[in-house]
Amino acid sequence: MAHITFDYSKVLDKFVAPHEVDNLQAQVTVADEMVRKGTGPGADFLGWRDLPENYDREEFARILKAAEKIKEVTNVMTTLNKYAKDSLKNLSVNSCTDITGFSLIGHGYEMASGSNKTIEFYSNSIPLLNDSLEYASMGIIPEGMYNNLEYLKDIFRCDSSVTQEMQDVLLDPQTSGGLLLSMPEKDALEFISRMELNNPWTRIIGTVTDKQSHSIIIK
Repeated sequence: MAHITFDYSKVLDKFVAPHEVDNLQAQVTVADEMVRKGTGPGADFLGWRDLPENYDREEFARILKAAEKIKEVTNVMTTLNKYAKDSLKNLSVNSCTDITGFSLIGHGYEMASGSNKTIEFYSNSIPLLNDSLEYASMGIIPEGMYNNLEYLKDIFRCDSSVTQEMQDVLLDPQTSGGLLLSMPEKDALEFISRMELNNPWTRIIGTVTDKQSHSIIIK
């Protein structure tokens, strides 16, 4: 049986000259040693300990505040539903949906109408990202909220104590709004207890009642 062999020893000659390979090998060896042993320029850098005297302290404070907001939002958005799934073991769940572009009110309506029930949401119990109500009060609202409002306006009502910005936030189309579950009260309390370790935002935010005048009531 014939055997075919390939000689790769000169394959780089047309692309890199031999002396260039030798130079790169030496540089890579030095760099590798610097990384592994912590030697070389900058190895003693301990981070900034003092800010220069002439800087805009108010602007710097605003930057820090913005960074904290980004961190908070990121933590919420990257929290997986896996923890909720694991925490539901041996508990009774009547219905479940994830809150996305149809908003909390919209997805709540789907659950309520499918069971011929009414869901009463307690607005003060609903966990919100910091400053979301402030942004809503300034009119910083996505177009999708108005689309949701147009579609859902006849199926929900708000008590007079519920502010306009709260209504807007509850109609806000979500990218990662978490899970909405309907459970017996005893199981819901046990579920929240289990979730405390991984998701401190878990709350009981409403109750399911017999069908009323509207599928969703915001209190």
